[in-house]
Amino acid sequence: MRKRSSKGGGAQRSIQVHLMVNEEEAAMIRAAARTRNQTVSLTIIEAVKLLEGSLYVEEEEHDSPTVQALREIEYQLRRIGRNVNQIAHNANREMNATIEDEALRLSREQA
Repeated sequence: MRKRSSKGGGAQRSIQVHLMVNEEEAAMIRAAARTRNQTVSLTIIEAVKLLEGSLYVEEEEHDSPTVQALREIEYQLRRIGRNVNQIAHNANREMNATIEDEALRLSREQA
């Protein structure tokens, strides 16, 4: 996880906004800021921007166990698909073979 800067970018912030919260809410906000390696101010600002739709946050869920499991399932499904395609290809090739082709194949195997 990359460390985020404590500055939100853009213009210098010079206006203070006072926010009243209870102990539980304060602990929740501080924990969120700590998790994101941000200041409390930047965490709140980004939360509001996210709610307003003006901030795209790349999900940290990309490395979550659920996403990793889904990637593994996708990989296995692709492998199964390849195997099915190979089976179908071989079946179709053998179905189009003539008796002469089979005789030639057998003679090569016995040689």
